[in-house]
Amino acid sequence: AGASTTELEAAVTEETARTLHMRAGSVVRLPGHRELTVRVTGIVAPERPDGAYWSVDPVLRSPSLRRAPGPPGAPAPTYWVGSLLLTPEAAPALLGSAPVIRYWHLAPDPDALHGRDLDGLASAVAALESGPGLQRLHATVSPLANATTGLDDVLTTYGRLRGDIGPLVAVAASGAGTVAAVVLLMAGGLAGDRRRAELALLRAR
Repeated sequence: AGASTTELEAAVTEETARTLHMRAGSVVRLPGHRELTVRVTGIVAPERPDGAYWSVDPVLRSPSLRRAPGPPGAPAPTYWVGSLLLTPEAAPALLGSAPVIRYWHLAPDPDALHGRDLDGLASAVAALESGPGLQRLHATVSPLANATTGLDDVLTTYGRLRGDIGPLVAVAASGAGTVAAVVLLMAGGLAGDRRRAELALLRAR
């Protein structure tokens, strides 16, 4: 599809079709510099709905009901946001129909995340969201660039969990030490009893 294309084909998930009352043959018209017509030609069921592809943005799988911004206290209309699954070849048609917003989804490498680096990771995430890292994004990408991540919540939860578990680990270690001491004392007591029995036997002889 070229930049002048006005019609595209797309697929939607079963949940999107059910919630938004769509079916094969449904037509969605996208306003913009020129109207773009998207025809639904397939309804798909994700094989792994919890996989990386579908988890990047929940709207890919499930529509979201949102509220239009407005003055505080004033009634605001609601609207649905859903996803049309297009082929990569459809990108030029989208470029020619509406303003384009660039974005990147970057997944962290789990093998590079270690508990010992918690403070450094939290600091790096904060710098990216509202510190020197964000300033570099403004300078290299756009003054309007923004960075958001759920990783800060993960790190906070992990730090809280580690703090809660710490005393339990200390108690467990202390308990293990106490058990070891009791075992040693019992072994010493048995050895002493055996030794006394041997001495009594020698005296009897």
